[in-house]
Amino acid sequence: KQLSIKLSIPYLVSCLSSLITVMVLAITKTMSWPLALAGLMLSFLATLSFDLLSMVEELKKKARFGTRNLFSNLYGYLFPIVTAGLLILGSSLRWNQIGTIFLWLTLALLFTLALLFYFRKNQRILFTEMEVTSE
Repeated sequence: KQLSIKLSIPYLVSCLSSLITVMVLAITKTMSWPLALAGLMLSFLATLSFDLLSMVEELKKKARFGTRNLFSNLYGYLFPIVTAGLLILGSSLRWNQIGTIFLWLTLALLFTLALLFYFRKNQRILFTEMEVTSE
């Protein structure tokens, strides 16, 4: 329950921020509604993945007294670069824009589900290790 609360508050605040940003872009017609919805879903998935990855690394760090944030740092830098690269590649190869975004959403969803599965499977072990080492 503690981990759910610790994970949900930053996630909800980030999602609210993304929602407001995308709504402003769509209302001002800077972005089309289908693209805005796809971007919003991608933003929600990316935020959830990053928060899960950071939580796992934080629990491992506290349990094993090491600073392990390599994966969340790589994800934080590489995800936007790979996203832009995929969209540029799709544009230069004249792929359908919605198809390219759907492909990226599918890959992001698979990555998020894998992280969610890992987190749910190991949360008790990680939390127990953290509690034991902090005593």
